[in-house]
Amino acid sequence: MLKSMGLKIGAKQIERIGHHYGEQLELQHEKEPEEKEIEQKDSLHYVMVDGSMVLTKKSSWKEMKLSRVFEASDCMEVSENRNWLKKSDYTAYFGSKDPFLERLSKQIAGLNQMVFLGDGAKWMWNWVGDHHPEAFQILDYYHAVEHIAEFAKYAIRGKTLRSQWVKQQEELLMEDQVDELIIQLVDWPCKTDKQEEKRHKLHTYLENNKERMRYKTYRENGYMIGSGAIESAHRTVIQKRLKLSGQRWTPEGAQQIVNLRANYMSNKWEDVKNLIRSAA
Repeated sequence: MLKSMGLKIGAKQIERIGHHYGEQLELQHEKEPEEKEIEQKDSLHYVMVDGSMVLTKKSSWKEMKLSRVFEASDCMEVSENRNWLKKSDYTAYFGSKDPFLERLSKQIAGLNQMVFLGDGAKWMWNWVGDHHPEAFQILDYYHAVEHIAEFAKYAIRGKTLRSQWVKQQEELLMEDQVDELIIQLVDWPCKTDKQEEKRHKLHTYLENNKERMRYKTYRENGYMIGSGAIESAHRTVIQKRLKLSGQRWTPEGAQQIVNLRANYMSNKWEDVKNLIRSAA
């Protein structure tokens, strides 16, 4: 079509345009008024947060934080082990946690019923407890099992015995009996310093998160217990665009492009169109 119109647009020009409007979205976000009328929503929403590593031009990997917020009713069951999310709202930030949490605060403003579901990052749970104490906090079940399996690798010899023990602990978690697992760890006979190190690490992890590990109760209430939605969001929102072969980014450039990506994946591309129209 461009050829028929006698127009030629190079890759560099597309790159410049992308960065320009990604920057405009950033400026638009910064200019948003702190106090504005916020629509109140009483339906249940899930809030998931995680980090994904992006390669910078200084040849170092830096974390890009990503949030995914969606209404519980938008989660459709496709099969026994697979769900499909009809729509989600994304926010991504390439930097420290405080500016990211400011953005997250705006993203979830007006949501009156929330479930925060994540992998156990302490800074996130602390923030939720301080700012949204009424919200449910759920530790991702599969991350919990991974921690248990990691301890078992050092503490139990024999693949069959190890698998049996891990399976027993999974059953305890699904019956709201995390305290039983903690009691086992207190009396666990460690034979090496490495075993003791792993025992102590798992014991601390479970103690710090046990109130977020009532998986039987959560399932009876119809809540999700896995954070697979944010894991897949890393691939679709960040990695599919920012981790292509040979790519390295400045923090500013990565933020500008991920602004466009998050906006598009959140079905808010009209915001970008409005920016283009206003510049015409």
